[in-house]
Amino acid sequence: MHLSSLVVTFSCCIVSRSLRNADSSLVVSACEFLSDVVFQDFPAEVFLQRPYIVKVPSSLLFKLTVTLET
Repeated sequence: MHLSSLVVTFSCCIVSRSLRNADSSLVVSACEFLSDVVFQDFPAEVFLQRPYIVKVPSSLLFKLTVTLET
């Protein structure tokens, strides 16, 4: 099965950069945008083609969990 490439908006790129930022307010805003807009409005193919959209927030959650456990 071949999936055609979907265009990711500029705002998704900004969210990706914001998630890598040390400023916690930017990270929170980016996560809220992902949850409220991106995960609701984009088809699953976007996340298959660009797994970093899911990997970056997952990585942040993992780091937070490890930090809270220590």
